[in-house]
Amino acid sequence: MEDEAVLAGQAGVVGHIKIGKGAMVGAQAGVTRDVREGSLVSGYPATEHRKARRLNALVKKLPELYDRVEKLAKEIEQGKK
Repeated sequence: MEDEAVLAGQAGVVGHIKIGKGAMVGAQAGVTRDVREGSLVSGYPATEHRKARRLNALVKKLPELYDRVEKLAKEIEQGKK
């Protein structure tokens, strides 16, 4: 189990399973295979949630989007002068 990973109550892990950094395992989940970094799993057998996967992808894009917005804001300011 890596840093910042969360294992909720009564979750079971079978064998030598790797739970990635920042991953969350839901309550009463049965983990039978490795859990990817930053993912959210629940159920038996534990499966990854699509919504969490999309959210993680969007969070990774935030720095790039922030830079693009700042660039556009500078262009708008230059156009006003």
